Amino acid sequence: MDDRLARKAIMSVSEPGAVHISRSISMHGSVETWNRILAGNFYEQAPQTTANALELDVGEIETEWERSGARFLIPGDADWPISVDALAVPPIGLSVIGNLDLSMLSRSVAIVGSRIPTHYGVRIAQELAAELTSRGYVIVSGGAIGVDAAAHHGALSMARENYGGTCAVLACGVSEVYPKNHASLFRAISANGLLISEVRPNAKAFKARFLIRNRIIAALSLGTVVVEAAVRSGSLRTAYDASELHRHVMGIPGQVNSPLSAGVHDLIIKGVATLITNVEDICSLISPLDSVQPALDLGAGWRRYLNGVGT
Repeated sequence: MDDRLARKAIMSVSEPGAVHISRSISMHGSVETWNRILAGNFYEQAPQTTANALELDVGEIETEWERSGARFLIPGDADWPISVDALAVPPIGLSVIGNLDLSMLSRSVAIVGSRIPTHYGVRIAQELAAELTSRGYVIVSGGAIGVDAAAHHGALSMARENYGGTCAVLACGVSEVYPKNHASLFRAISANGLLISEVRPNAKAFKARFLIRNRIIAALSLGTVVVEAAVRSGSLRTAYDASELHRHVMGIPGQVNSPLSAGVHDLIIKGVATLITNVEDICSLISPLDSVQPALDLGAGWRRYLNGVGT
């Protein structure tokens, strides 16, 4: 078993973000870590994990990845996004589907927020994403309903004009579609951007995976913009992850009495996020030279596109 296959096997039986697994790979390598899992040497791992490892058909794992059509990237690969190495627990590997050059992720901005945004939140997310994409940025988000979808759609409206692009970091595998009604959105992203996941291709999405994948969104981006988030919103996790990585965190203000903006306002009050209102504010923080460039006149074309796309 080589390094690449060992990482696939480990990803197939353990959850992402496991500190002890990450430390073992760093100290002993992935092959030795896999052998230690088989031997049950990780007291942090439930006995079921070792049982799953002993039952794992490595050939089936390889077939699963082949059928997914995904590239499997590991640290050291030419396309590996080195920004994720800044994480305390970096991904073991990444499955990637799409046509966007991964090097473009070095010029990316995350836009996240509520899954039940107001019309204001949807409009702001779409407009920010479209204009940033027109300036050559890649918009990173989580592929969820609400602000995530609005950001992806806004980016896609300009990506069609060969500007930037968009990247969805999934809580499920790249062969899965969650939420189910985003099948067409994911197809569009794979054609004009990237789908990225740190779990096996057929893995299902569940709550814990959404929270842990947020650190990947934060790590891939120069900065994270939060558009509408309640005080218990999962998007706040992305903001704090970005702050811990010393990336820029930016918040869009909302109505003072809106519960959907309470989380954003709290980030601003605590000094975690910088209050921003437009793309110029974003560029002045993440890339000051861009802020002096004239913004592209988006015209009515992208608005007609957005009006025809459900979020």
